[in-house]
Parts: sequence; structure tokens; C-alpha cells
Amino acid sequence: MKRGKTDKQCIPEFYDFTSRGYLTTVRAGSILFDDAINNHEYGLNRDIHDNMIVGQYEGYEFPIEFKQDKEYGSRLRDVLDTGYPPAYLISDRFRDLLTEYNVTGWKTYPIRLYDKKGNLINGYNGLSFTGRGGDFDAWPEYNEDIPWYEKDRLTKKGIYNINNWDGSDIFMIRRAVLMTERVMKLIKKNKIDAVYFEKLSDEYDIIGTEEYMQKHRL
Repeated sequence: MKRGKTDKQCIPEFYDFTSRGYLTTVRAGSILFDDAINNHEYGLNRDIHDNMIVGQYEGYEFPIEFKQDKEYGSRLRDVLDTGYPPAYLISDRFRDLLTEYNVTGWKTYPIRLYDKKGNLINGYNGLSFTGRGGDFDAWPEYNEDIPWYEKDRLTKKGIYNINNWDGSDIFMIRRAVLMTERVMKLIKKNKIDAVYFEKLSDEYDIIGTEEYMQKHRL
């Protein structure tokens, strides 16, 4: 860390990661999830995806089977939706990129993906997030009279303290998936498609201590 920098200048930038949710893209639901719905086991169907999202695999048999949703498109992209964000399926290309650059805070699980006709689609993996970011210290406040898509709707930023962050490149806060700037740039540079990023500092003041930043070499 260079001398003379203030704490605020040393604070890292984070990016909220989501799928773009293109209607032309393949969307695939878990067959386990559908079975639970059909059996009216509504708590179980929620737990299945929640466990896959955070990487809690105990009690599950792999590969997990997914089937293409007939109501959505047929284009295969690097990130596929499952209808239960942030439970995503990712291409081998995306997985290999994260592995090659030693990105931390994620893992994949084996899946079997079928198209609308029941044919096997190869080259995809279930994505889990193992990095943790604690919670927000304060939520943003908005002018409810202004539409959600207008930038001036925000009236007061929330607060996120990086002392809650475990230092992973990819991490979760509640159901939000956050990535460091390094990973965001890596994904964009390699043209991983169907992804969307929002800068966390647009809606949150990110704070932290000098000791924590020195520990993580920020």
C-alpha cells in the first residue's frame, strides 16, 4: 500500500453480478425442483436451489438434472438462468477462465442438461458461491414517487463495511452476488456473455479500517 492514501482511496470497488436474463437464451429448471413442486413440497423446492447457490451439497446425488424451459429461447450463452436467481448454470469456458486466474469464492457442481426434446447439452456446470460478505450496515433510501429505473430515485446511500467481507473474489451478501473489480474486468475482457454488472458504490458507501485493508493487501 502506498503511503499517503486515505482509507477511502484504498477501499476496493465491488460489482453486483447478475444474468441479463435474455428471453432468447436457454433457461433450464432443475428436475428435482419440478418434482418437489409436483409433490406439493414447497419448502423442499426452495431448499434445493438455496443449497446449490451456497454450495451445500450434503444429501444430494450428482449430477443434478436440468431441462430446458419450453417457454424461453434456444441460444446457449456463458450464463444460463434457472428461474431462481442467483442459481445459474455456466459454460465450461466461464468455469475454466475463473480457474485459470485463481478466482476465489466459487465452485461448480456436475449437472446433466437436456434440451426441449430431451437431448443432452454438454459443456455446462452448476455454479455455487462460497465467498461471504456478511450483511449491509444500512440500506439505501429511495424516493418512491420516482420510477425505479431513474438514477435520481436514490435519496440516501446505504452502508457496507468491508470488515464483514472474507476477502474472496466472489462473495454473497444475502442473495446478492458481488465480485471484485479484477474479476469484473476479467469477465468483460474475455467477452463472457449474458452478464450484467452494477457498481456497488453507486448505492452504498463502502467503509473499512486500515488494519483490514493491510491484512488483505488492498
